[in-house]
Amino acid sequence: MNQSAQRCADFLASNKKMEHVCNQKYGTSYGENLAMGTGGYLGKDASAAGITSTKMWYDEVPKHDYNNNNFQYASGHFSQVS
Repeated sequence: MNQSAQRCADFLASNKKMEHVCNQKYGTSYGENLAMGTGGYLGKDASAAGITSTKMWYDEVPKHDYNNNNFQYASGHFSQVS
């Protein structure tokens, strides 16, 4: 999984893209989460951005319906990290 994620990150960075394409490009069954902010919203460095992004995804917990096993738009990021 880590290798797949790194290939995806390298692909997005080298193509200067911020879009969900890695599952299609690499044919994996893993989901993917992307986070973006402006004006330092995500933090002053990569570590802070990782913490802020993960918190944003976990903030979707109240919107998640645990009785629904299908993709849910309102909690799609959370379901990838849970």
